[in-house]
Amino acid sequence: MKKINWRLIVIVIVISALTSLVSGFASSTLRSGPKATNVPYTFTTGTTASASQVNDNFQALATAIDGVASHGVKAWAWVEADGTIANQGGTSTVTVHKVGTGEYCIQTDPDVFQSYYPLIATLQGGDLTPGLINANTGWGSDCNPYGANGVFTATISGAAADYAFSVIIP
Repeated sequence: MKKINWRLIVIVIVISALTSLVSGFASSTLRSGPKATNVPYTFTTGTTASASQVNDNFQALATAIDGVASHGVKAWAWVEADGTIANQGGTSTVTVHKVGTGEYCIQTDPDVFQSYYPLIATLQGGDLTPGLINANTGWGSDCNPYGANGVFTATISGAAADYAFSVIIP
């Protein structure tokens, strides 16, 4: 009887999901083409620039960079093992309810899950952190009372355990 290499299976699933996400992002970016960022002021050699003009240009660039950072992403978050959010971004705010060992309920505001967006989750930790992660975007979990989708973490042997993870809703 062959031993199942769960770590390899999890790695393949995560790589497959991320490849799909990146190729979708790349194809949508390539279809729409690069977007130029216009700044309000152009300066030439020998002219004086006021601080307010330079600040206006920086603000225009900052706004463009913020738009690129969340391009096509509904929400993302880095979630600590205790359920606290270390960092997040995107166009929706993420809330996490930790309801048990290895059980995390993910909500967004506005609620993107009503539109059946997928949820992708991956464990975070040192290189080759052994463990399992599952995202339940359907029904039948402890997250139903919260109207949320579940992320469940476990040891490599399948026992529920608390792990840090990151989640993205593309």
